[in-house]
Amino acid sequence: PYIPGSSSDAFKGISVFVGVLISLGSSSIIANTLAGYALLYRRTFSLGDWVKIGAHTGSIRATEQQVTRLCTIQNEEVVIPNSLIVQSEVVNYSRYARAGRLILNSTVSIGYDVPWRQVEAMLIEAARLTEGLLETPEPFVRKLELGDFYVTYSINAYCDNAARMPALSSELRANIIDEFNKH
Repeated sequence: PYIPGSSSDAFKGISVFVGVLISLGSSSIIANTLAGYALLYRRTFSLGDWVKIGAHTGSIRATEQQVTRLCTIQNEEVVIPNSLIVQSEVVNYSRYARAGRLILNSTVSIGYDVPWRQVEAMLIEAARLTEGLLETPEPFVRKLELGDFYVTYSINAYCDNAARMPALSSELRANIIDEFNKH
């Protein structure tokens, strides 16, 4: 009432419009803040955990009130709003790695002319040669697909360090290539 012109219809209309803008703008701020608290109490991940959130995979660097900071393997910082994390799936590789139950795998497709037992033996040997993969539980092979001209195999080996997943996967693939070239 003390602002000049506050009783006019134009002033009332503008003030309602500004109020709507402020309430709509603050809804995302409130949503991210509440999501930040939800993440804190759910204990979905901890600092340093290796996670996949949506399309991004990396290490948790910070969990703040409104955003979570993720550092990728390419050393990029990805800032993800907490409300988006609460709405999407989160894969925490570190949780299983700490228990020695994280499985790394790689797939190969080999023609029917190569005996499957030989393929399995070569894949298991490649996994054993990869330093950083656990010896127990032992690596295992699954046959994923019987295609028209080839069989798709998956070598699965256990790992206890989620942060080394990309390097171990690369080394495993190199050992697979070496092992197949040897035979």
